[in-house]
Amino acid sequence: MKNIDTSYDELDPTGDRDSQTQNAKLGMSWEATSTTEGHVKVGYQNKSFDNSDREDFSGIAWDAKLTWKPLTYSQFDFTTGRDSKDPNSFGDYVKETNYGVKWKHEWSDFLASTVAYTFTNEEYTGVAREDDTSSVRVALEYAVTRWLLIKPGVDFNQNSSTEDRFDYDRNVYFIRAEMTM
Repeated sequence: MKNIDTSYDELDPTGDRDSQTQNAKLGMSWEATSTTEGHVKVGYQNKSFDNSDREDFSGIAWDAKLTWKPLTYSQFDFTTGRDSKDPNSFGDYVKETNYGVKWKHEWSDFLASTVAYTFTNEEYTGVAREDDTSSVRVALEYAVTRWLLIKPGVDFNQNSSTEDRFDYDRNVYFIRAEMTM
Protein backbone atom coordinates (compact mmCIF):
# COMPACT_ATOMS: atom_id res chain seq x y z
CA MET A 1 0.00 0.00 0.00
CA LYS A 2 1.30 3.44 -0.93
CA ASN A 3 -0.18 6.74 0.23
CA ILE A 4 0.74 10.01 -1.53
CA ASP A 5 -0.18 13.38 -0.04
CA THR A 6 0.24 16.14 -2.65
CA SER A 7 0.24 19.77 -1.55
CA TYR A 8 0.97 22.57 -4.04
CA ASP A 9 2.79 25.75 -2.95
CA GLU A 10 1.00 27.99 -5.45
CA LEU A 11 -2.78 28.17 -5.77
CA ASP A 12 -3.96 27.20 -9.26
CA PRO A 13 -6.29 29.84 -10.81
CA THR A 14 -8.75 27.00 -11.57
CA GLY A 15 -8.85 25.94 -7.89
CA ASP A 16 -6.91 24.06 -5.25
CA ARG A 17 -5.12 20.91 -6.59
CA ASP A 18 -4.09 19.36 -3.25
CA SER A 19 -4.95 15.67 -3.10
CA GLN A 20 -4.42 12.31 -1.41
CA THR A 21 -3.74 9.19 -3.46
CA GLN A 22 -3.89 5.63 -2.15
CA ASN A 23 -2.49 2.74 -4.17
CA ALA A 24 -2.96 -0.88 -3.20
CA LYS A 25 -1.64 -3.56 -5.55
CA LEU A 26 -1.19 -7.29 -5.20
CA GLY A 27 0.98 -9.21 -7.54
CA MET A 28 3.29 -12.02 -8.28
CA SER A 29 6.62 -12.62 -9.93
CA TRP A 30 7.55 -15.81 -11.71
CA GLU A 31 10.30 -17.54 -13.56
CA ALA A 32 8.38 -20.10 -15.60
CA THR A 33 11.42 -21.42 -17.44
CA SER A 34 14.98 -20.29 -18.01
CA THR A 35 13.62 -18.32 -20.98
CA THR A 36 10.50 -16.71 -19.46
CA GLU A 37 10.00 -14.54 -16.38
CA GLY A 38 7.83 -11.65 -15.35
CA HIS A 39 5.67 -9.88 -12.82
CA VAL A 40 2.08 -8.68 -12.61
CA LYS A 41 0.66 -6.26 -10.04
CA VAL A 42 -3.04 -5.40 -10.13
CA GLY A 43 -4.86 -3.23 -7.66
CA TYR A 44 -6.97 -0.25 -6.91
CA GLN A 45 -6.13 3.43 -6.89
CA ASN A 46 -8.11 6.18 -5.21
CA LYS A 47 -7.33 9.88 -5.71
CA SER A 48 -9.39 12.41 -3.76
CA PHE A 49 -9.04 16.18 -3.96
CA ASP A 50 -9.43 18.64 -1.09
CA ASN A 51 -11.36 20.83 -3.56
CA SER A 52 -14.86 19.36 -4.05
CA ASP A 53 -15.07 21.05 -7.49
CA ARG A 54 -12.40 18.66 -8.82
CA GLU A 55 -13.33 15.16 -9.98
CA ASP A 56 -11.93 12.34 -7.82
CA PHE A 57 -10.58 9.12 -9.32
CA SER A 58 -11.18 5.53 -8.28
CA GLY A 59 -10.23 2.64 -10.51
CA ILE A 60 -8.09 -0.31 -11.39
CA ALA A 61 -4.34 0.21 -11.67
CA TRP A 62 -1.78 -2.29 -12.93
CA ASP A 63 1.86 -2.86 -13.78
CA ALA A 64 3.09 -5.90 -15.73
CA LYS A 65 6.27 -7.04 -17.45
CA LEU A 66 7.03 -10.26 -19.31
CA THR A 67 10.60 -11.08 -20.34
CA TRP A 68 11.28 -13.73 -22.97
CA LYS A 69 14.83 -14.86 -23.73
CA PRO A 70 14.69 -17.14 -26.79
CA LEU A 71 18.52 -17.13 -26.87
CA THR A 72 21.08 -16.42 -24.16
CA TYR A 73 22.11 -13.28 -26.07
CA SER A 74 18.67 -12.01 -27.12
CA GLN A 75 15.82 -10.70 -24.93
CA PHE A 76 12.30 -9.33 -25.48
CA ASP A 77 10.47 -7.29 -22.82
CA PHE A 78 6.70 -6.70 -22.99
CA THR A 79 5.25 -4.11 -20.58
CA THR A 80 1.93 -2.48 -19.73
CA GLY A 81 0.63 -0.27 -16.95
CA ARG A 82 -2.14 2.06 -15.83
CA ASP A 83 -2.12 4.78 -13.18
CA SER A 84 -3.51 8.23 -12.53
CA LYS A 85 -1.12 11.15 -12.26
CA ASP A 86 -1.23 14.89 -11.80
CA PRO A 87 -1.31 16.91 -15.04
CA ASN A 88 1.44 19.37 -15.89
CA SER A 89 -1.17 21.75 -17.32
CA PHE A 90 -4.96 21.95 -17.07
CA GLY A 91 -7.31 19.30 -15.73
CA ASP A 92 -7.88 17.38 -12.51
CA TYR A 93 -5.88 14.22 -13.17
CA VAL A 94 -4.58 12.14 -16.07
CA LYS A 95 -5.45 8.46 -16.49
CA GLU A 96 -2.34 7.06 -18.18
CA THR A 97 -2.22 3.66 -19.90
CA ASN A 98 0.96 2.42 -21.58
CA TYR A 99 2.14 -0.55 -23.62
CA GLY A 100 5.67 -1.34 -24.71
CA VAL A 101 7.96 -3.85 -26.37
CA LYS A 102 11.77 -3.87 -26.31
CA TRP A 103 14.32 -6.12 -28.03
CA LYS A 104 17.92 -6.24 -26.84
CA HIS A 105 20.41 -8.34 -28.78
CA GLU A 106 24.07 -8.93 -27.96
CA TRP A 107 25.90 -9.27 -31.27
CA SER A 108 29.24 -10.00 -29.61
CA ASP A 109 30.96 -9.60 -26.25
CA PHE A 110 31.45 -5.89 -26.94
CA LEU A 111 28.46 -4.85 -29.12
CA ALA A 112 24.71 -4.89 -28.35
CA SER A 113 21.67 -3.15 -29.79
CA THR A 114 18.28 -2.15 -28.41
CA VAL A 115 15.10 -1.37 -30.32
CA ALA A 116 12.03 -0.34 -28.31
CA TYR A 117 8.49 0.91 -28.96
CA THR A 118 6.16 2.47 -26.38
CA PHE A 119 2.58 3.68 -26.80
CA THR A 120 1.02 5.86 -24.09
CA ASN A 121 -2.58 7.06 -23.89
CA GLU A 122 -3.39 9.94 -21.52
CA GLU A 123 -7.03 10.79 -20.77
CA TYR A 124 -7.37 14.14 -19.00
CA THR A 125 -10.24 14.66 -16.56
CA GLY A 126 -11.65 18.13 -15.97
CA VAL A 127 -10.81 19.25 -19.52
CA ALA A 128 -11.61 17.83 -22.96
CA ARG A 129 -8.15 16.49 -23.85
CA GLU A 130 -6.67 13.12 -24.78
CA ASP A 131 -3.06 12.51 -25.87
CA ASP A 132 -1.50 9.52 -27.63
CA THR A 133 2.29 9.33 -27.60
CA SER A 134 4.36 6.89 -29.67
CA SER A 135 8.05 6.51 -28.88
CA VAL A 136 10.73 4.52 -30.70
CA ARG A 137 14.27 4.05 -29.34
CA VAL A 138 17.20 2.71 -31.36
CA ALA A 139 20.45 2.42 -29.41
CA LEU A 140 23.80 0.65 -29.36
CA GLU A 141 26.11 -0.40 -26.54
CA TYR A 142 29.80 -0.61 -27.33
CA ALA A 143 32.26 -1.90 -24.72
CA VAL A 144 35.41 0.06 -25.50
CA THR A 145 37.24 -1.55 -22.59
CA ARG A 146 36.24 -3.65 -19.57
CA TRP A 147 35.46 -0.45 -17.65
CA LEU A 148 34.11 1.89 -20.41
CA LEU A 149 30.74 1.47 -22.14
CA ILE A 150 29.61 3.91 -24.87
CA LYS A 151 25.85 4.09 -25.61
CA PRO A 152 24.79 6.16 -28.65
CA GLY A 153 21.18 6.23 -29.80
CA VAL A 154 18.09 8.14 -30.85
CA ASP A 155 14.55 8.51 -29.49
CA PHE A 156 11.76 9.37 -31.92
CA ASN A 157 8.64 10.74 -30.14
CA GLN A 158 5.33 11.76 -31.64
CA ASN A 159 2.48 13.20 -29.55
CA SER A 160 -1.01 13.52 -30.99
CA SER A 161 -3.54 15.44 -28.91
CA THR A 162 -7.18 16.43 -29.21
CA GLU A 163 -5.80 19.91 -28.37
CA ASP A 164 -3.72 20.80 -31.46
CA ARG A 165 -1.37 23.04 -29.47
CA PHE A 166 -0.03 19.95 -27.66
CA ASP A 167 0.86 18.02 -30.86
CA TYR A 168 4.59 17.62 -31.36
CA ASP A 169 7.38 15.55 -32.86
CA ARG A 170 10.63 15.34 -30.90
CA ASN A 171 13.82 13.51 -31.84
CA VAL A 172 16.50 13.16 -29.18
CA TYR A 173 19.99 12.05 -30.19
CA PHE A 174 22.22 10.96 -27.34
CA ILE A 175 25.54 9.43 -26.45
CA ARG A 176 26.25 8.16 -22.95
CA ALA A 177 29.43 6.94 -21.38
CA GLU A 178 29.37 4.55 -18.41
CA MET A 179 32.56 3.96 -16.46
CA THR A 180 33.03 1.34 -13.76
CA MET A 181 35.87 0.54 -11.45
